[in-house]
Amino acid sequence: MVIKTLNETVQNFPDFDQLQDDFMNEALAISRCQHRHIVNVHRFFTERIPHPNPSNTRSQYLKLTCMVMECIEGTDLGRLVREQGKLPEAVALHYIQQVGQALSVVHSQGLLHRDVKPDNIMVRRNPDEAVLIDFGIAREFIPNETRKHTFAATPGYAPIEQYEEEAKRGAFTDVYALAATLYHLLTGALLPDSTRRENRLLKYKRDILEPPQVINRAVSDRVNAAIMKGMALRPEYRPQTMAEWLELLGVGSKPKPKGVVPPIVHPAPAPQPRPSAAPTLVVAPRRPIAPSPVAASSLSRRSWLKWAGLGGVGVVMALLVRPWEFGGETGATDSTNGSLEGNSTNVDRGTVDGTATEVTEADNTPEIPASAEPETQPEPEPQPEPEPASPWERITLDKEAVDVNSEGTIVRSYPVTVDIHVEDWGNGVQFRLVRIPGGTFWMGQTESEKQELIRLVGEDNSQNWYTDELPRHQVTVPTFFMGMVTVTQAVYEAVMGENPSEFKGSDRPVEYVSWHDAIAFCQQLSDRTGNPYRLPSEAEWEYACRAGTTTPFHFGETITTAIANYSGNSTYGNAPKGEYRKQTTPVGSFPPNAFGLFEMHGNVWEWCADHWHDNYSGAPTDGSAWIEGGESDWRVVRGGSWDFNPDACRSACRNDLTPGHRSDFIGFRVVVSAPGL
Repeated sequence: MVIKTLNETVQNFPDFDQLQDDFMNEALAISRCQHRHIVNVHRFFTERIPHPNPSNTRSQYLKLTCMVMECIEGTDLGRLVREQGKLPEAVALHYIQQVGQALSVVHSQGLLHRDVKPDNIMVRRNPDEAVLIDFGIAREFIPNETRKHTFAATPGYAPIEQYEEEAKRGAFTDVYALAATLYHLLTGALLPDSTRRENRLLKYKRDILEPPQVINRAVSDRVNAAIMKGMALRPEYRPQTMAEWLELLGVGSKPKPKGVVPPIVHPAPAPQPRPSAAPTLVVAPRRPIAPSPVAASSLSRRSWLKWAGLGGVGVVMALLVRPWEFGGETGATDSTNGSLEGNSTNVDRGTVDGTATEVTEADNTPEIPASAEPETQPEPEPQPEPEPASPWERITLDKEAVDVNSEGTIVRSYPVTVDIHVEDWGNGVQFRLVRIPGGTFWMGQTESEKQELIRLVGEDNSQNWYTDELPRHQVTVPTFFMGMVTVTQAVYEAVMGENPSEFKGSDRPVEYVSWHDAIAFCQQLSDRTGNPYRLPSEAEWEYACRAGTTTPFHFGETITTAIANYSGNSTYGNAPKGEYRKQTTPVGSFPPNAFGLFEMHGNVWEWCADHWHDNYSGAPTDGSAWIEGGESDWRVVRGGSWDFNPDACRSACRNDLTPGHRSDFIGFRVVVSAPGL
């Protein structure tokens, strides 16, 4: 047996009496719920002890409630996953079934646990079974009745109603938490908080909770669907009782088959440091799961959600698996035709403001003396060593950059001349970098964007959703080198040996790649070329996207589906609705910006290196990645995608996803600060 009391730190709290009452409520709650898989309380008593703070003027003594409980020899499921990794499905279901049965008893007593999570589920050493502990925030509930509860929630495991002081609560509240627990046992992944999920769902019409099968392809279809159903954001779309959810899992009232649960190796009982949890990454084929429907009342309040949705990103790089150009015939090498295969030596360079400067390359070939008879041939004068060939070539792109007016009509087009580096690996695999000249720019949302966002979503929602793009601030970015297009499927497969994409096509952007996948790709590419490839910082990405502009899009004040791939069911500014392609398009399909970069708006979101920060207060001003502070469990994505509204495609728009997230709207682009070419 063990005796549980409030510790000395809590004993000094000014609200100790209230905490003591809560502690007594826990003892009473557990005593009402007798079950093999619920920790057993033998009795409780009050003891008079000296006050831990001698300077206390109220009393020299303290009445301390003590709870005599059974001692469970074993470990908790949270520690088990941290130390051994994700559990086999049969093992996880074995424990979840037992805890679900225990919670059914709790609910039958009119109680909610409210803090179900892996750390609150112990596993006995002998026999191997789960025990639910820690009823410290358990509260009574009446089905279908709105009641007031004190705030208490564990991020990732608490459903949305637990963050509200007054809300309807029921067994479905604990269903969410137990479904989230099973998610973690099967994936080892960190879970997004339900408030964050709701925020992104309302803002982008996308749930950032990815199905567990995306992380662990060994998860069965039935279990995958049951987890997503149990974790539906709106309570009315979850199973209303624990028994109902266990039936969805296939572990309801049926007896557990013998011999299906592999033995668990328990850690040593001695306490050990708790390493940080990290997602278990398994590249898995996409298995579409029907999204949880949004409550009708929510949709009616926010009909603007019909526009389109949340995101991931794609980092863009021009790596190609066969000779490829933006227009013209494949394999063309004429130096004046403007293709990416060109080698122009006398071209007009389109600049950010549209002016052109003629650039002529001088002929530095040394003069070779005429041949002569050996006996009369004078001693040749020493000739200078020829300079090594430049790794860069200047070309004019076949596609021109464009500007649009406030209605989205193209009013100007101009040629773009860029310095590129091409690495040819043979077998038609090529990789192209564009030189991005250094400079200073204003990063973040402009006043005109603020007014348009207020018009689109209302002032309150604009304040809640778009202040992460503020404050607007100046950043100086050194020269760097960026992929002309997002990493294609052909290139990704050539480097990584696999193609996880949903929308197949060698010249389409690779998608369904996590931040970790993009980092691994950069490392492989660096090892192959000797150049330090990496993901861009947020500042580098926005600077490259803007290409000297200050408008919401590098095209101008608005955007249309004639010049970018996004959900054309919604609009930005005065532009008309357009095409909703419902898939990615080949890289280089749309006009470039003035730096020669393609598809910086739409197609796929692009991963950046930075940690997520809620705003730009304290952000670096030198163009470096912001990896100090913030939320390292969330990474930044930029650019919007084929399945998102045009607002999400703005140069200033930011989004955040867990680094293990994979979706068919996320890709990436790579950069090099100082390539050793």
